[in-house]
Amino acid sequence: MKATRPICLKSCAAVLLLMGAASANAQTARTADESAFAVTLEKAEQGDADAQFGLGIMYYAGRGVPKDDGESARWIRLAAEQGHRDGQSRLGFIYDAGIGVPPDREEALRWYRLAADQGDPFGQWQLGYLYDLGYEVPQDYGEAVRWYRLAADQGHADSEWSLGSMYELGHGVPQDHEEAVRWYRLSAEQGSPVGQWKLGNMYESGSGVPQDSVTAHAWFSLAAARGNDNAAADRDDIARRMTARQLASAQDLARALRTRIFGEDAAD
Repeated sequence: MKATRPICLKSCAAVLLLMGAASANAQTARTADESAFAVTLEKAEQGDADAQFGLGIMYYAGRGVPKDDGESARWIRLAAEQGHRDGQSRLGFIYDAGIGVPPDREEALRWYRLAADQGDPFGQWQLGYLYDLGYEVPQDYGEAVRWYRLAADQGHADSEWSLGSMYELGHGVPQDHEEAVRWYRLSAEQGSPVGQWKLGNMYESGSGVPQDSVTAHAWFSLAAARGNDNAAADRDDIARRMTARQLASAQDLARALRTRIFGEDAAD
């Protein structure tokens, strides 16, 4: 019987070399993570708040140690109890979402407030959200706006679109669609899919800006590409009312926006 000639000798060898290199790189990364964990653990056990917070993040991400949400929460609490701002903010989220601890919105509120009082933008945003919806505190749009604005003024993208929503609806501030557009745009330009979706809605309806289906479609496309289902539905809906030329223009604009916001290598 005639022997079968190997048809991928060179290519298979190249693939094996690449696989070996990838495996070696992965092992190097694991070793580096394990070394970093050991150093961080030593500092954390000595009471260093930054190290305690960092250790909590390592346990959460499973970097240098098996993932353990309970240990993550324990170390982050130790940091938070020392007044570590990021630790307080993160601990609020841990209780809010029930990650490694039973969900406890009252406890989440306490830690969000401590972080917010120290100027942490995530804590300020979450505190604003709780006042906005009336969770664990009496609903108070004025307080919600105050906290959203403190975080938005620090460039926090989620707070920017949240503040924009308050202006769009007239909650806690006089209704002002142009101001809503301004905040949505700031959020959208930072890459927030919610900010992009909301800005698209303003262009679609002509609220605060001239009505522009092409620009609306482009912003919806950016948000949809980052997983915003509402934006995907709105993009598909508006597309049914657009001409082929308008759709081509919208796609060109979306590509230009992706390049500007996310860089030259952004995917179509």
